[in-house]
Amino acid sequence: MIRGLQRRLATGFNALFVTILVTAIVVVSIGLAGRHRWRLDLSSDAIATLSPDTRAALALLETRDVDLRITAFGAQRRDREAWIRDRTIRDLLRELEHASDRVQTRFVDFDRERLTAESFGVERYGTVVIEGRGDRVDLIEREVFRARGPKGDRELEFLGEAAISAAIRQVLSDRAHTVYLLSGHGEREIYDRGLGELKGLAQLIDDQGWTARTLDLLRDAGSDTPPTIPEDASAVLLLGPRAPVTPIEEEVLRDYLGRGGSLGVFVDPGGVPPSLLDEVGVHTLDGTVLDVVAYFPHADRPLLSYGPHPITEELAAGNIATVVAHAAPIELEPRSGVRSAELLRTSRRGWIERGDDDPAAYTPGEDLEGPVVVGGALTVAAPHPWITSATARLVVVGDVDLISDELLEEAPGNATFVANSLRWLLRADERFSRVGRPARARRLALTEADLQMIQWLVMGGMPLLVLLGGGGVWAWRRQQ
Repeated sequence: MIRGLQRRLATGFNALFVTILVTAIVVVSIGLAGRHRWRLDLSSDAIATLSPDTRAALALLETRDVDLRITAFGAQRRDREAWIRDRTIRDLLRELEHASDRVQTRFVDFDRERLTAESFGVERYGTVVIEGRGDRVDLIEREVFRARGPKGDRELEFLGEAAISAAIRQVLSDRAHTVYLLSGHGEREIYDRGLGELKGLAQLIDDQGWTARTLDLLRDAGSDTPPTIPEDASAVLLLGPRAPVTPIEEEVLRDYLGRGGSLGVFVDPGGVPPSLLDEVGVHTLDGTVLDVVAYFPHADRPLLSYGPHPITEELAAGNIATVVAHAAPIELEPRSGVRSAELLRTSRRGWIERGDDDPAAYTPGEDLEGPVVVGGALTVAAPHPWITSATARLVVVGDVDLISDELLEEAPGNATFVANSLRWLLRADERFSRVGRPARARRLALTEADLQMIQWLVMGGMPLLVLLGGGGVWAWRRQQ
């Protein structure tokens, strides 16, 4: 009797102890999970993971001791796509708030909280408001989402992360940056108001919170005033000139650089770069850059390596390829007051092709062996004769296709290379990071009826399957 009681008490205490232990493990696990969250993003385009560019922008908040408030207003509830839009932006807000203690987020139902919308002065569905340091940036819905394809089968792209990242930089920036693209020499035209070809470059500049404008130094000058670079110019780009820059324009550019300006020059084989590049020791050579290691299946697209420089640091660390197509070789020659660095170059097996072999191959005595430089960055300071005050910056690349829509979209590192080149020219040195592509907003949109059906399947269907399985096993054993 006593032994039986002792056995039952021991069994009961063991069960109680195990129950308490399991409960304690669960509580501690939940606490640790809440404090040290870990997630595995298995989506094809990593939509649930913040990009390095966004994380770099968030790091600036801590560096500059700035608190940020992001308020997102819901989409108009017309169809299931509205649910996808709201869920996608909610997930992003949650990630941003978790990634930085400096960020506070709020999602507002536009229809139910009209007074809140009125207090913000918001009149449109899907608006996102970013506030910090006494400044404010409003993003409208088409800056956060972009729909492509026919109405019945259209695809939704999520631009919100890049747009918010750019807005954060805009809030933190002490000035608005304007990039001027020279025209009048057969250059590639940036996309603007339905015209131009460089849509990807236009989008990239806009994503960074900058403004792009076209400048024709001769035509835009007044009849009684000489040509000049506008005072608000943060950088000037010359994209594939096919005609010479006039002496007057060259003098304007020298004066601009002498006052600490920034110039980016992208030139193709056979192009006509400005002669002022010779004055800083940059020469374009005859021929085309090739390499044994190429971007398959294109023999004229060598896979380049990177020189040590802030522009290429992230690309080199991540082993991310920047692709050029039919590029021109350049040479960097030492000059007084000029400090140059190689950005892009071929391997030792690369060469400058000057023949017409098909397929192309290195021919000793005719071609020049590598490594071959394709891109360089330069700082120009006193005692160079141009400089009157601050230091000038130049980026020179022997390829314009690098910034084409095709390669900005397809090549892994081109967007990052272009963005970081512009950041360096704009002297936004602390913002270098990798630039991502727009993500497709793919979500499983479930209605209330769908959710109820899933609930009944879990609560009723699963136990029923267990009972049926148990009954089947019992019946089978009875027959044995």
